[in-house]
Amino acid sequence: MSLTEIMQNADLSLYPKIGLIIFAGIFFLVCYRTLKMKRHTDVDRLAHLALEDEAMITLDQDTTGGAR
Repeated sequence: MSLTEIMQNADLSLYPKIGLIIFAGIFFLVCYRTLKMKRHTDVDRLAHLALEDEAMITLDQDTTGGAR
């Protein structure tokens, strides 16, 4: 029995269905969480996370981890 015959006789149609169910479940959870956000302060805070500059560190903070 060759590998080709084994793969032809195997019922592999279940795996794409499971993948689709997992994808759809996560997609709907993300959509629900996004639509559930009603407080604009949370949305604005999350929207500006990518725009925050790491250079806005005060001079009192030591960024090197060493002693002054």
